[in-house]
Amino acid sequence: MAIGWDKRQREIVSDAFRRFPWTENRCAAAARAIFPVAVEVDARSRGLLLNAPHGARFIISKPPKKRYFDHHVLIEAQQHRVDAFTGEDGHDAASYVDTFWDFGHTLAVTEVDVQGVDPGIEQDET
Repeated sequence: MAIGWDKRQREIVSDAFRRFPWTENRCAAAARAIFPVAVEVDARSRGLLLNAPHGARFIISKPPKKRYFDHHVLIEAQQHRVDAFTGEDGHDAASYVDTFWDFGHTLAVTEVDVQGVDPGIEQDET
């Protein structure tokens, strides 16, 4: 099962991943681009912030897209989480953290206003 994007919405999501790939640490910019169309398919859509447990310096994504991050921002819609790791289809919300993150059981997942995280990183777009 995947998020029920229509063609236009899927193109917006795909474009966000192209403009802000996982290798560039601009997940908040991708989340901001995706959030408006997520709300179109699910009025309960929300931004989420992943943080390391208290005292830890970073979180680590699993291979094949292994990388260290200070934090990570993504969108939840239709009981799926969507980001550059999941691709346009998203991934089941219940298993997302353990599927894509090392030490997933230790990560803090909190709801966040995507507009307030890492402001201005879109300006660095290449």
